[in-house]
Amino acid sequence: MNIGLSYVKLLPTFGFTFQTVDAFNNTSTSSNKSGFPFYPGINVSMPLDYWTKGREISRQYKKLDQVFAGARAKEFELMVSVQKAMSEYQSTSADFMLANSQMELNKLQDEQTEYRHKTGQLDFDKLVTDRNAYFDSRQKMLLEQVKRDIALLTLKHLSGDLQGQYIDVAAWEK
Repeated sequence: MNIGLSYVKLLPTFGFTFQTVDAFNNTSTSSNKSGFPFYPGINVSMPLDYWTKGREISRQYKKLDQVFAGARAKEFELMVSVQKAMSEYQSTSADFMLANSQMELNKLQDEQTEYRHKTGQLDFDKLVTDRNAYFDSRQKMLLEQVKRDIALLTLKHLSGDLQGQYIDVAAWEK
């Protein structure tokens, strides 16, 4: 729009005027013969500063290019943040699956140690050690699950999926 306005400033301006008969001039007798108490006129004014007007047009084009460059930069920034969130989600999901597998393994070892302790094959110290390993791995699995959920929430926030999942706009429109 500003570029168009800059081009319009190069165009000549037209004006229409109506002048009344001069009371101090002695030509009033001729105006009475024609019957019109006023004179129509047309004004045309041309801008003489084409150089500054041309600079204004080029400045507006440069401002438009800056706006486009800013939009492209924002677009690339958004793409980078989405890719970063996606890779973070994938890595935390893999860490969660590893922690879950480790917890399952420690759970099975704990059950085996408990069975062997009940039959008298192992000491209580080995049972406590395996039980602590199971609870530590369970705690690590829960922490990895929280990290994965946070990464998923961040990814959904960036993609705009949170609104469709948690906000019912149709209920507000009723």
